[in-house]
Amino acid sequence: MPLSPPANKPLLLLFPVAQTLNYERCLVVAKHLRPLFEIRFLHTDGQASLVYQHGFETFSNGSFTLHLARSGYNLIELDEKNLELHFLEQVEILETLQPSLVIGDGSATLSMAAEFTGIPLISIINGHQSPYFTNKQPSSMQFKSHQPFQFIREKYGLRQKLKLSEEYEGDLNWICDLPELFPQKELPFHYDLIGPLFEIQKLPTAPSFNTLNPLKKTILIDFQHHKQQEELNLFNETYYKHYNLIAEATKGNLILAKHFRSLQLVNIAQVFDKTDLLLCDTERLMYKALHYGVPVVFTNPCTPPTNLIEALEDWQIGSRGNLKNAIIDNKILEYWTNHKNSDTHRTIQYKIKSAAAIIEHKLLRSLSLHFPLVEKKRITYM
Repeated sequence: MPLSPPANKPLLLLFPVAQTLNYERCLVVAKHLRPLFEIRFLHTDGQASLVYQHGFETFSNGSFTLHLARSGYNLIELDEKNLELHFLEQVEILETLQPSLVIGDGSATLSMAAEFTGIPLISIINGHQSPYFTNKQPSSMQFKSHQPFQFIREKYGLRQKLKLSEEYEGDLNWICDLPELFPQKELPFHYDLIGPLFEIQKLPTAPSFNTLNPLKKTILIDFQHHKQQEELNLFNETYYKHYNLIAEATKGNLILAKHFRSLQLVNIAQVFDKTDLLLCDTERLMYKALHYGVPVVFTNPCTPPTNLIEALEDWQIGSRGNLKNAIIDNKILEYWTNHKNSDTHRTIQYKIKSAAAIIEHKLLRSLSLHFPLVEKKRITYM
């Protein structure tokens, strides 16, 4: 959509990376902040319809979009020229629209653009990516990929940062995970534990969902990787006929075996009520699954952070399940499909529901503490 200045309320711009997980988290934040701001989202072809469904507008990111700094969970080398172009386009957007506040979720260059334009930035980060995560293990790969950022910072007179992870930090940082799963050290003033950002929508249940065999265990498969069809083909093997398989089709029409059910509009509450296991390659549905006591198993080809897997295994609520020759070890499937609503799951369920009940209070309190003039037409960072 064309760039145009805002109307009445102060303008809040959201810059999630082009993944459904990040857009869904930002949409939860946006709904709670809607009374205070006019809110617009970065336009991406894959997520724009999701934004419009929730009643929000989008803004264009110019002719170039740095789709992701990551491929799945694997950090890839960043191109210096494209990175600088992305930074300059974000600067142009901020200078044109003049928002009072920006929120980023995984945007690698937004902290530089916000600093350059003097606009306050809130960053949404995972607990296992926080520099204050108790079990954090630093990686030398961060320094290898940080050089292009250091070049831009020096060229445009910005503050130098020591490592790539610091580029994702804002003036205020919201940790969107349970501290029980990802415990943090004592946090500084500009970090707040917000809790999981997810919601359970009441959407119509697809007719095919009612035909699940009640004598079989049910597995929900959520693959957000760009090779969704190729990955789901692995589950067309007769080996998996012993299970009801549900695939949420987010990439258009899928060609699946008869033992699959493909759902595009899903009543998540009803699905997880009958689901015994979630197989996934991102964290998108993790908290929704845990909210219903459903175990979570991450599959390759995307490799989730080791800290995430360790948290699930420590609590005995999930694990990793590698695909070998199109087969996940039957012992893994059998074990987890029989561990729904275990004692540890019920403990995490209680923690998630408690956090969800006060999420709006936490967001508004954090906002008012750091930006006390939020109700006015400008934001002052404290």
